[in-house]
Amino acid sequence: NYGFDSKAVDSDARLDAWQGGLVLSHSNDSGVNKVILRYSDNSDNSVYNKTDDLTTVYASFEGSHKFTQQAQIEYLLAFHDYDNGKDNTDNRKNYGAIVRPMYFWNDVHSTWLEAG
Repeated sequence: NYGFDSKAVDSDARLDAWQGGLVLSHSNDSGVNKVILRYSDNSDNSVYNKTDDLTTVYASFEGSHKFTQQAQIEYLLAFHDYDNGKDNTDNRKNYGAIVRPMYFWNDVHSTWLEAG
């Protein structure tokens, strides 16, 4: 992640926004799994828009599994906690889940069904 100075916070504290992230990945012959974690202080998913006293946490587990050459599934579980200490009118916890089974008829045609 990267960012630049913002005038949204009018004080010397505007330089205190930061993010820390971690990605763990495991691959095998039939698929891949990833765990993604991110903690942000005074920002959300970008330090472009800094917000004083905002703390966010993002976590997700995603991956895919190949049953055969033609059939596979992709999946995602996600959590996002948005906590603004100064203005709690927009505080929220978001949860998400997606399942996408896929069938590949040939190199050109495939059928996907996504639920989430």
